[in-house]
Amino acid sequence: MNLRALGLLTAVTCLIPAVSSAARDVPENLSDYRITSWTGGDGITLGEIRSLAQDRDGYLWLASDSGLVRFDGFHFATADLVSGERTLPLALTRAVHLARDGSLWVGYSGRRGIYRIVGGEVRQVYLEGQIAGFINVIREGHDGTIWVGYDEGLYRFRNGRWERIPLPGPGPIVRDVHEDRAGTLWVATTNGLYRGGVLGHGFEMVHQDSGRAVSISEDAFGHVWTTDDRVGFRRADAAGRNRLFEARGMDLLHDSRGNLWVTTVGQGLWQVRNIGGRGAAPAVRRATVETGLVNEENSDILEDRDGNIWVGSIQGLTRLTPHKATSIVDIGVVRALTLGADGTAWAGTTTGLIALTGVTAHSRGTSRVVSTAPVRALHTTADGTVWASTDAGLHEVVGGRLLPVTLVGPPLRRITAIASGRGGVLWVCDEAYGLMRIVDGHAERVTAVTDGIATRPILTRVDAAGRLWIAFRGGIVRMLDQDGQIAQYGPETGLTHTIIYAIHQDRWGDIWVGGNGGVSRLRGNRFQTLSFRAEVLNRPVAAIMDDDAGDLWIAFAFFGFIRVGHEDLSRAMNDASYPLRYTVYNTGYGIGYPDTSYGGDAGQGRNGALWFLSSRGVTVIDPRELRMQGAAPVRPRVEGITADDRRYSATAAAALPPRTNRLRIDYAVVNLSSSSGRIRFRYRLDGFDTDWVDGTGPRQASYTNLPPGSYRFRLQASGNTLTWNEAEANWSFSIRPMFYQTRWLYSLCALALGLCAMGAWQLRLRQVRKELAAVFGERIRLGREIHDTLLQSLVGLALQLDSAAHDARDTSSRTRTQLLGMRKQVEDYIREVRQSIWDLRSPTLDRYGLIGALRATGERLTVGKVRFGLSVTGTPRPCSPKVEAHVLRIGHEAIMNAVRHAEARQVQMEIGFDEDVLRLRVVDDGRGFNADDVGVPSMARHYGLASMKERAADAGGQCTIESASGRGVEVLAEFPLAPTA
Repeated sequence: MNLRALGLLTAVTCLIPAVSSAARDVPENLSDYRITSWTGGDGITLGEIRSLAQDRDGYLWLASDSGLVRFDGFHFATADLVSGERTLPLALTRAVHLARDGSLWVGYSGRRGIYRIVGGEVRQVYLEGQIAGFINVIREGHDGTIWVGYDEGLYRFRNGRWERIPLPGPGPIVRDVHEDRAGTLWVATTNGLYRGGVLGHGFEMVHQDSGRAVSISEDAFGHVWTTDDRVGFRRADAAGRNRLFEARGMDLLHDSRGNLWVTTVGQGLWQVRNIGGRGAAPAVRRATVETGLVNEENSDILEDRDGNIWVGSIQGLTRLTPHKATSIVDIGVVRALTLGADGTAWAGTTTGLIALTGVTAHSRGTSRVVSTAPVRALHTTADGTVWASTDAGLHEVVGGRLLPVTLVGPPLRRITAIASGRGGVLWVCDEAYGLMRIVDGHAERVTAVTDGIATRPILTRVDAAGRLWIAFRGGIVRMLDQDGQIAQYGPETGLTHTIIYAIHQDRWGDIWVGGNGGVSRLRGNRFQTLSFRAEVLNRPVAAIMDDDAGDLWIAFAFFGFIRVGHEDLSRAMNDASYPLRYTVYNTGYGIGYPDTSYGGDAGQGRNGALWFLSSRGVTVIDPRELRMQGAAPVRPRVEGITADDRRYSATAAAALPPRTNRLRIDYAVVNLSSSSGRIRFRYRLDGFDTDWVDGTGPRQASYTNLPPGSYRFRLQASGNTLTWNEAEANWSFSIRPMFYQTRWLYSLCALALGLCAMGAWQLRLRQVRKELAAVFGERIRLGREIHDTLLQSLVGLALQLDSAAHDARDTSSRTRTQLLGMRKQVEDYIREVRQSIWDLRSPTLDRYGLIGALRATGERLTVGKVRFGLSVTGTPRPCSPKVEAHVLRIGHEAIMNAVRHAEARQVQMEIGFDEDVLRLRVVDDGRGFNADDVGVPSMARHYGLASMKERAADAGGQCTIESASGRGVEVLAEFPLAPTA
C-alpha cells in the first residue's frame, strides 16, 4: 500500500467516530444543486431505471422498464431510435454501456440478447436465445474486452468470441464488473465481492461479511470502492465495517470535483465530500424526496460532460445541476451593496449592516452582523473607506464597526446614494435636501446642479475623469465636470427613460445609463438608446457591469442577466437592423432576480466575480465560468428521417426511392443542462421552401408528394440567446424519379417531338413548294401563252405596219404618218406585254419583299425617262401576300401612267406603315387630266384607274385618285393591317 492510500485510510478511520453521529443526525441538503425529476413524458412511463449512459452526441440513454429510452434534456423517446432493417425490442432492459469506439451496447431480458448499435444502426445481436434471465451490467476493459454480468454468471467477449467465465460459489448473480488501473478484475455478486488476476484469472473473495455486493467504483487515487446491502459503502481493500455511512448502498460515483456519490435504497442520494482530503473531515450531504428526488430507492448514477449528476430510481429520473452562481438568501432584504478593498462585501439591509467574507461564485463564505440599524446606502471610496447611511445619518465603517460621522450642516437622515470624487469629496443625494457635497466634515447644498428641476436627485456616480453624474426622478440626467460646467440630458438628447436605475462607466470610458426604456450610451452630446425587442427583456434595466473580457452584463429587473459583446452592442446602437446576439442567464443558473435599488455601487470584485442585488438577497456570479458554458452555440440535430414508414439515418446523405409520398424529419437540441424547454426552431427545405418555417412545436418537419430531385434540409435553433444562431444542422437527400420522370426519357421524348416537328415541317415545306410550283407553273404557262399568242400577234402586226409604211412612201404624208404612229403604239404594246410576261415569270415580291419590289419596279419603269424617288415612313411590317401583290400592281400602274401619259419630269412614291394601316402614295408633276377628257388615250387611262380601285377594294382597302389639268396626279391607296401585339 502506498503512502497516499495509507494516509487516506488513516484519515477515514480516525474520523469515523466524529463524523458518524453527524451523518446520522441531520445531513446537510444539497442546496448548491438544482434538482429536477421526471417520471416520464411524451407518452412514456419510465418506471425503474437501472443503468445510464451518455453517448458522444450528448444524448442520455436509459435502461428502463419501458426498454431503451433516449433523452435529449427535453423529450423522451423509445421509438425510431435506430435506422435500418433491425429495430430495437420494446422490452425491459437493465444494462446500457457506451464503448470507447462510440458503439452503444444494450442488454435485454427474456433471451433477447445484447444489441450493438453503431452510427444509429443495429450492427450485431449477441447471445440471442442464450441468456434466460436479466443482463445486469455491460462493461469494457482496457483492451476492448466486453464483460457481461447476468443472473447466472459472467461472459467475456474478446477477439470476436464469447466465453463464459466461471466464478466461485453456487451460481452468483453478477451485479457489476470493473477492471482497475492495474488490470485486476473486480466482480460484485450476490455472494460478495470477488477479485481476480489479470483478465479475471484466479478469483478470490475479498470480504466474507460484505453480503451482496452491488456496485464498484475507482477514485482518483486508484482505490476501489464498493457498495453492499450491509454497510452501505467501503474501501474494497479496507478491513472492518464502515461507520461513516450505513445503508443499503446501490451505486457509486466519484465525480470530477472529487466528491463521492452513493445511491441507496430508502435513504435517498448521499454526497460525501472530503472523502480523500487531508485536514478536513468528510462531510455528508443528502438529497431526498423532500428536496426534489423522484424516489428514495435509487440505483444507477452518472455524471455527464457538463457536470450534471443523473440518478435512476424505481420511479424515474433525477438530475442535479450545480448552480453557476452563489446566492446569499438568509440576510434579509438587501437595499445597498458595496465591495471593500480587502475583499469583504458589505450588504445593507432593512434590518442592519452585514459583512460577507470568503464569498465566491461557488462558496457562500461567512456572514457577520455589524449593525442592526437599517441601511439606506453604501459606498467604498478609492482609498478603501466604506461609508454607510442610516436613518441616523452618515456613518463610516472602521475596524468592522459602524461609527457615526458628525457633519457641519443640515442633518442628513434620508441619504439614497453616495459617491466620492477627487480630494476626498463625498457627494450624497438626500431626499430632504437634494444634492449635498461633503468636504472635511462640512455638508453644503449644491443648488447649481439641481436648479430648474422640480424632482429630487436619486442616483449619483463619479466617473474616471472626475465628472459627477446625477439622475433625477423623471429621467433627467445632469453632468458636472471639473470646470464647473453643467450639461443636461433627457428626451431631447436621446435619453428616453422616465425612471433611471443605473449609471455605469465601462473600461473603455463609455457612459451607460439603464432605466425603464432599455440601455443608453453617451456619444458626443447625445445618448443612443436601445430598447430590446424580445418580450422577456421588456423590463427595466436594473444594473450594468462589464467583466474582464470586456463583455457587458445587463441586469433586467425580476428576470435575469444578458451578456453581450461591447462591439455587438455598439453596432446595434448604430444600426437598428443589426441582429444583436446575446446570452441570457436567469434563475436556472442559480441567479436571483435582479432588484432595482439606488443604494449601492457593487460591481466586479477582485477575483473577477460580479456582485449584484437580487430578490434573494445578494448573488455572485463568475463570468468566466458562465462564458465557457455559453460559448458553444445551441446546435440542433436531425435525429432521423422516416420516408413512407421506413427509417433512415441522418448521418449521411440518402437517396429515397421513387414515388416517396410521406417524409418526416425529426429534430432536436441535446442540452442536458437546460432548466426549461424554451428552445425555438426554424427550418427550410432548399429546393422546395422559399422561406424559413417555424418548427418550434412538434419538432418534426413533414412533407408530402415531393417531386423527384435533390434537396437540403436546414435547421436552426435558438436557446438562451433569443436570437438565431449561425450553427445549422444540414441533411441532404434526393428522391429518385420514376422511369418516366428521368432525364433520358425527357430527352427521348424531346427528341421524338423534335423529329415529329421536323417531319411536319418537311411535309408542310413540301406542300408549300408544291403549291408555289403550281402557282409559278401557272404563271409561266400564262406568260408562255401570252408570248406565243398576243405577243406574236402584236409583233406580226408591227411588221405589217412597218411594211405598209414602207410601201406608202409614195402616198400622202398623212397616211404614212398614221401608219408610223400605229406602229409605235404597237411597239409600246409589245413592251407592255413583255413586261407582263416578265412579271409573271419573275417573283419580285418573293425575292426583294414589298419595299424592294416597289423600288425595283419604279427604277425599271422610269430609267432614262423621268426621275424617281421612294420614301418609307413608320416601321415596315409583314403583310398578307394578297395585299402585297395588289400594292405592287397599283404602284406599277401609277408609275406606268405617269411615264406614258403624264409627260412628267418626276415621280415620287411613298409607302407608310401606321399602327393599323398601310398607305401607298404616288405623285407626279405631269400634265394631269380631268373627267371631261375624251379620246382613246383617255379611255385607256380610265381603264387603268378603274383597275387600281378594283385591286384596292379586293384587298379590303380603298384607292383615291386626285388630278387636275396641269397639276399632276396623286394616287393614294390605303389597306388595313392587323394591330401589333
